[in-house]
Amino acid sequence: MFIFPLFPFNADAGKRNTEYFSSPRSYQVIRGVNYRTSPDKNSPKYGTLKKGQTVMVSGIVKGWYQIVLQDGGNAYAWNTYLEPVSGGFSTPVRQSYSSKSASKFGSVCPNPSYPCSTSDYTFRPYELSFILPNELKWRNIYKSVSFYAILLKSIKTVPAEEHDDECSGYFSETDRLRVQAMFPSHKVFASRFGCHDFVYYTNTNEKYNFLAVYGGKTKPEAQNVLAKVRRTGRFSGSNIRKMQVVLDYGD
Repeated sequence: MFIFPLFPFNADAGKRNTEYFSSPRSYQVIRGVNYRTSPDKNSPKYGTLKKGQTVMVSGIVKGWYQIVLQDGGNAYAWNTYLEPVSGGFSTPVRQSYSSKSASKFGSVCPNPSYPCSTSDYTFRPYELSFILPNELKWRNIYKSVSFYAILLKSIKTVPAEEHDDECSGYFSETDRLRVQAMFPSHKVFASRFGCHDFVYYTNTNEKYNFLAVYGGKTKPEAQNVLAKVRRTGRFSGSNIRKMQVVLDYGD
């Protein structure tokens, strides 16, 4: 029996690699496929396209078709699951979550190469990003889904007294990037409590800033990452912590 590979290769798409169309084109789904937040098989899933469904495609990125969502954003599906339609009518893909649920529990984007983004807020390099609505409401709180992280080390917070003051007592970007190189497929992130940042993390002590690496959606996944961390011999106090990312959008 012949079994399709998970991501079969499309020679034509491979030659083009990355191309953006002058205007969106109609494509039909020839086999059911998940569509994702980034052109990467490990990125969070938006939903599933059904066989026979017609969608708008605005380009191809590294072999992934860039699909137009109803809110004007983009999602991605592997190229061999869609084919062009001549003269067909298509509509933007409806996102599989409501704006209300997305604002409360957005999926985390754990791959450091493909952070989540939105027009209203750009996550800083040291923050763990998660899916947000395209339009954010001022003075609203947005939360990610729960996940597991490996806390690597911590340092006492030195808060800034005023918004314009500089804070200290956190891990520098140089420190973070040095550790990120050790775990290329798992986001290494750092808190900056006391710095008047919009982003913070639940189930942590704000008196201490931490450096952590994304562990996974489940505890067994996190335990595997913890084992890798401990094999480095550099983070003796590392431990697993279940948490959420929180964006406090406003003063």
